[in-house]
Amino acid sequence: MVTNREKGIARGRKGRRSFGVIGGLGAIGGADVLLKLVKALAEVDDDAQSDIYFEQHPFDDFRAVADADFSANARKFYVFDTIKHLESRGIDHALLPCFISHTFVDEVQPEICPTIINVMEAIRAHLSEVYGDASRVGILTSTFVRERRLFEHYLEDSGLSLIYPSPDVQEGQLMEAVYGPSGIKAGNLRGRSTELIGAACRDLIDQGAEVIVPGMTEIPVILDSLTENFPVPIIDSNQVFATFAAGFGLTKRPRPFKIGIVGGVGPAATVDFMDKVIKRTNADRDQDHIKMVVEHNPQIPDRTENLISGGTDPTVSLYAACKKLESQSADLIAIPCNTAHAFVEPGYSAKEKR
Repeated sequence: MVTNREKGIARGRKGRRSFGVIGGLGAIGGADVLLKLVKALAEVDDDAQSDIYFEQHPFDDFRAVADADFSANARKFYVFDTIKHLESRGIDHALLPCFISHTFVDEVQPEICPTIINVMEAIRAHLSEVYGDASRVGILTSTFVRERRLFEHYLEDSGLSLIYPSPDVQEGQLMEAVYGPSGIKAGNLRGRSTELIGAACRDLIDQGAEVIVPGMTEIPVILDSLTENFPVPIIDSNQVFATFAAGFGLTKRPRPFKIGIVGGVGPAATVDFMDKVIKRTNADRDQDHIKMVVEHNPQIPDRTENLISGGTDPTVSLYAACKKLESQSADLIAIPCNTAHAFVEPGYSAKEKR
């Protein structure tokens, strides 16, 4: 049986990469990141050896304003479900064109196989490489992200001083420019929305910002529409994100080893096997133990009855259980049943011939 890890190695040998862009988190910003990713990959991938998938669905909070009272729970489930669906199509890397989603990316990453490319790591690297002399960075982001201190988490260790718009500018101009009825999220890419973004930029410059970083994916979309020539650079964070993603290598992110268990043959043996694995694992805390996933199916036909008296063949049932475990990224499969191993070779051979 070919494991998911072996599939990943096979993809790597072919030199192909696959990216999944999670749309719908900010429809306009997501489309902008997708376009810029396509262009960035064309520059570094002469043989067109990268696959790109884009998936977007409506979800509960797509109209919500990311203010201090915003709840990200619906977004967490949407991100997880969408990445898992793209994972089934073989993506190696996931892009979340949404700064809100990066406040909980560490919660999602351990539960999925694809590597989530981190927009904050992209911005940190860009600031270091291009604006290494700057020490005061202006941040244009939502109130929710600002209060979650996302930028502090990634940038303060770099010795940067972060500057945000004053409270009245944050709510009356920046948030209005993106979320208001005449805002960018409503499809208004010129006029009042650009005037309000310009005012927010001037506020940061007045506070001493040497470079400005948009922390909302909608803002880079309208940068070319700003009529004022500002004395400090305003980074296209969507372009930075796309360029960073295009430069990602073929090495897949290491993930915890996972044992898949065909359970229920019999039930007590399944529990005994898991107990022995746990007791023999050198662990100082819960998180040090080995991941296990169990397909517990006591309805698999009796193995002994088939061998002795021609009862129902359990091969297909055992094979189906193994396939379910394979789909859940098991690195190996254990069957705590001696008799079941009489049927392992036929199932494995059938898999290899496909």
